[in-house]
Amino acid sequence: MTAAINHQCLVRPFFHMASRYMFSLCFALWFVFCLAGLPAYASGLSGDNTETPVVEVKAWLDDKNQLDDGRYAVNQQVILYIDVATPRWFTGGTRIASIEIPGVIVKQRNSLATNYSQRKEGVTWSHQRWEITLYPQQSGRFVVPSIDVDVQVSVPDGRSVKGRIATLPLTFDVSLPSPLLIQNGHWLSASELKIEEQWELSRDAGELKVGDAITRTVTVHGEDTLSVLIPPILPSYVQQEQQQTVTNPFQVYVQPSKLSDSQERGNYRSSRLDQAVYIVQSGGDIVFPALELLWWNTSSQQLETLSLPEKHIRAHHTWRSWLRTYWLDLALFGVSMAVLSLSGLLASHYYNTRPTPAWWQFCRALCRGDLPQARLLIYRRLHQRTGLVELAKADQLCSNISQSSKQVKWYELQYHFQVGKVSVSLFVRLWSYLGRCAARKNGRYLRFWTLPKALPQLQELPHKTKK
Repeated sequence: MTAAINHQCLVRPFFHMASRYMFSLCFALWFVFCLAGLPAYASGLSGDNTETPVVEVKAWLDDKNQLDDGRYAVNQQVILYIDVATPRWFTGGTRIASIEIPGVIVKQRNSLATNYSQRKEGVTWSHQRWEITLYPQQSGRFVVPSIDVDVQVSVPDGRSVKGRIATLPLTFDVSLPSPLLIQNGHWLSASELKIEEQWELSRDAGELKVGDAITRTVTVHGEDTLSVLIPPILPSYVQQEQQQTVTNPFQVYVQPSKLSDSQERGNYRSSRLDQAVYIVQSGGDIVFPALELLWWNTSSQQLETLSLPEKHIRAHHTWRSWLRTYWLDLALFGVSMAVLSLSGLLASHYYNTRPTPAWWQFCRALCRGDLPQARLLIYRRLHQRTGLVELAKADQLCSNISQSSKQVKWYELQYHFQVGKVSVSLFVRLWSYLGRCAARKNGRYLRFWTLPKALPQLQELPHKTKK
C-alpha cells in the first residue's frame, strides 16, 4: 500500500511538468511559423519573387485643360488619380494616406472609388480608381509626395492579406494664365461659371418707404472649382456702400455666406451664396452699382467677365425722414430768407429819407420804356463821372475803354446815341462804360468810389472875402 502511494506521487509531477513544456513548445513553433510566413506575405503583396504581382498601384495627374506651355493655371482644379489593381479581388477597404502639399488645397471630394475590371494578358484585373482634387494657390513648381496606400486582397492560396504600397512622387508647374491677373486677386479659375441675383422687397416697388427692407441675394455657381475659392462679391460691395453713407442712404446687414461643394457623375460643382439686407433710411432714388467678377475659363483658355446690371429702386419719404434729411437745407433757407427780409427792410428804411440810387432809376426807366428819362440819367452819370456834359469830349477820358473794346468803339456808341439810333443794349453799354471813366485832376485819373451825396442839388456857398 505504501509502495503504490509512492509510485503515484512520482508519476503525477512528471506528467504535470511535461504538459507545461509541451504548451511552451507549441507556442514557439507557432511563432516561428509566423516569422517564416511574413516575408512570403510581403513578397507576394509587392510582387517580388513571383511572376505576376498581386497588387499594382499607379498615380498620375490629369493633363486636361493645361495651358499652352504644359502648365496649370493658379486656382485651377488638378485631379490626382490613384489606381489600385489586383489579379484577384479586394477583400477589404482601401485606405489612402492624407496628402499635404504647401501652397495647395487638397480635397478628396469623392469618398468612393470607381470600381472596374480590365483584362491584361488573359488575366482579369480588378481596379479601384481614386480621385483627389488639387487647387494650387500660387505660381511655381509643386511636388506631390509619395502616398501610402493600405490594401487588403486575396492570394492564390485563398488567404486574405493586408499590406501598404507607396506611389511614386509627381511634379507639376503652375503659373498665372493671363498678364491681366495678379496673385491673390479678385478672380478664380473654373471650367464653367454662372451668377444669379434675386431681389426681395418688403413692399411693392412703387410703395417702398423709409424703414422698409430690401434683401439682395447673389449666388455664384461654378464647375471644377472650390466654393472657398469663389471671391465674395457682395461683401466687398457692402463695405464700399457702408463707407459712402451719403450716396447710399441705407443700413446694411450682411448674412453669413453659404458654401456648397458636390460631386455628381464625375462633375465637381460648387456654389457660393451671399445675402445682404438693406434698411432704407432716406427717400429718393437708391442706386446699386453694377458688379463684375473676373474668371479664367479653363475650357476655352480665355479670361472672361461676369456682371450684374445696375439696379435703381425708388423709395418714398415719411414726414420724419423728410425732416431728418432736409433739416439743414430748411435751416439755411430760413436764415437766408430772414437775412433777405432784413436787408430789404433796412434798404427801404434807408431810401425813405434818401434819393433812389441812379442805377435803380436807370433800370426802372428802361423797364418802363422811358428812353428820355434813361437818356437824362446817362448825361447825369457823364457829368458825375467826368465833369463834362458832352459825350464826344469824354473820348479821351474813356480812351482806355475804347482800346480794350474790340466790338464797338466809344465814338461809335456816342455817335449812334446822339443821332437817335438807340436801343436798350446801347443804353446799357454806355452806362457800363461811363461807370469806368475817370476825371483828370492834377494830371491823374481819379475814380469815384464814394457814395453820392444825399442832397446833390446843394452846393457849397462861396467864401466871402473880408474887406
